[in-house]
Amino acid sequence: MDYSNVNILAPMVRAGTLPLRLLSLEYGADIVYSEEIIDRKLIGCKRVENKELNCVEFVKNEKKVFVTCPDEEGRNVVQIGTASADLALKAAKVVINDVAAIDINMGCPKHFSISGGMGAALLDKPDTVYDILTTLVKNLDKPVTCKIRLLPEREKTIELLKIIESTGVAAVAIHGRTRPMRPREPVLWDEVSTVLSMVLPDYSIPIIHNGDVYTYDDIINFKEKLNLTSMMIARGALLNPSIFSPNGFDPITTVIQKYIKYAIDYENHFSNTKWTVCRMAQTQIEDTLLLSQITSSTTYDHICRLFDIEDYYNEKKKNDNNNNEDDKDNKNLYRTCLDCKTVKHRNEYSNKQWNKGYKCVCKYCNILSKKKQPAKKIDDKDFINFKKDSIKLVSLQDRVCKKCNLLKIKSEYSNNQWNHKLLDAMCKSCIALTNSSSNNKHNNKKKKKPPSN
Repeated sequence: MDYSNVNILAPMVRAGTLPLRLLSLEYGADIVYSEEIIDRKLIGCKRVENKELNCVEFVKNEKKVFVTCPDEEGRNVVQIGTASADLALKAAKVVINDVAAIDINMGCPKHFSISGGMGAALLDKPDTVYDILTTLVKNLDKPVTCKIRLLPEREKTIELLKIIESTGVAAVAIHGRTRPMRPREPVLWDEVSTVLSMVLPDYSIPIIHNGDVYTYDDIINFKEKLNLTSMMIARGALLNPSIFSPNGFDPITTVIQKYIKYAIDYENHFSNTKWTVCRMAQTQIEDTLLLSQITSSTTYDHICRLFDIEDYYNEKKKNDNNNNEDDKDNKNLYRTCLDCKTVKHRNEYSNKQWNKGYKCVCKYCNILSKKKQPAKKIDDKDFINFKKDSIKLVSLQDRVCKKCNLLKIKSEYSNNQWNHKLLDAMCKSCIALTNSSSNNKHNNKKKKKPPSN
């Protein structure tokens, strides 16, 4: 794998799963990194070929740890979090036949990495860095890379870069912040530029810049500014993966639709999909109601309706059901909802409902059942539509109170309840009664007992 003249999707915790990697490749990324996976988590994983989804899954304790597919073959890199050469090698050997390269995380400043001697903790341990990288280079037949941060002292950064070069790795990525710095603080451009000017003339491997790249123009400009040929993009790609396209950004709704489709295709865990969609939407979608609906979504069925791709989801689900009809190994992953009489995947049921066996009710129907008929009779067509589809509100001025089950207008709710409690909003009156009841109980507890005679 050549690390010169490439644009790379950076490793990102939670975000760097298969759907985002595939979408980034579709938009023009040359190489895509997985999220950081701890060495001990990879060790002991079972490699499973999922022929139905045309992918390879690495599973441990019945949970997917890493998933890859032919569409990213030759361009996928697994990043490993480690503090030990032996464990790093064992972890790398688990996935080495299904990835293009291995990367070692030496830049993460999060507590969980630092406390385990991983990530940015390695910046102060050049001997450990050398041991880990040389061990992997000598024992693997695939390229090895690492990602670091700037050190507080320029000389130490340069010294570490030379140590890394001597190990025989294929490339090194530098994040333009020091260990204590956080993303809200700007990259230290002057320091990065100075370090590179002192190192590049005699450096034998590609150096990749990472940090504060948010547009395709940034990619072009920073390559020229830093005299580099390769860029690694993290948050810019998470907010909109079409950053890799020279044609400019796609509308964020189009990007999210594509992302969700990849997630459905490879059965990405819904909570992970929702988390990524929220990150894409939160700074680029101005519709506060839609943002609340995204946050309140609980299944793929819900979120697909919000982005008008329910037909894609239903067709995919129908095909999956047909394919699995005679497959005994997969039969136990599907169950018919007692209310809507639809065959749905295990992910669309809560644990409590799934354990009820054939009497289980899916999450969507369970939400609808909690919205009881209001005490007063209402012939409001909008409310009927609301009952049919509690995720897409037809009437933007009415909402059912969770406490009293009455349909009330917007002015009868606080802004906090209206904007952030889409399906669980409580009107002002019910909140006042609840607070009053709580205060009375609290005051009764404080009353002292009368003195005994």
